[in-house]
Amino acid sequence: MSKKIQYAEFTLVTFLITHNLPFLLMDVLSALLAECCPDSEEVKRLQIARTKATNITKEIASKTTSELVSTLKNCKFSIIIDETMDISIKKYLVMVVRYVMNFIAKDRFLALIELPKCDSASVFGAAKKFLLDNNIRLKNIIGMATDGASVMAGHLSGVKALLESETNIFYLKCTCHTLHLCVSYATKKIPEDVNWLCRNIYSFFSHSSKAVHDFKEFQETC
Repeated sequence: MSKKIQYAEFTLVTFLITHNLPFLLMDVLSALLAECCPDSEEVKRLQIARTKATNITKEIASKTTSELVSTLKNCKFSIIIDETMDISIKKYLVMVVRYVMNFIAKDRFLALIELPKCDSASVFGAAKKFLLDNNIRLKNIIGMATDGASVMAGHLSGVKALLESETNIFYLKCTCHTLHLCVSYATKKIPEDVNWLCRNIYSFFSHSSKAVHDFKEFQETC
């Protein structure tokens, strides 16, 4: 296989990854390109479908993760962790790291780890095992950011507390979650009739195209 064809296949795969497109597209993409570019011999020789694209992606991920792990072994970094669920209702831990290289802060995806449970001990245990299995010292962690849930942010047995027992860190809760809590508490001070009016204005217009049309006419008249 020529380097031009290898580069073309690599570029197509990275395009799908970058734009979060399904690998199912690869089953028809090479044929589509051949039809669009009938004069290109390289395009005619493209032979890539979803299986090959998946394998290329795994190789890219392995290489990228290996390089990132090597970097984290020798620098201080912060971690951003959260739980997520896929379409099969399996629980996963997402790990993102932030570090500085050549005076530039970089955020990089590190790992997606399946969790048996979503309690603080399981989350911390999974993160710790991944780091130690890759010879990354916990002492290299200088900061952590999570949502404000007790599993993550609990002062006694949350992931934050468990990590603080291993190393000194700067901890930051999700600012969006914190702001949401502030707004929720603030709305409790609004008079009940005003609160009712604000909520029902949205409900009134969101379920009636006629109401939206009448409101638009009212605005134009005024």
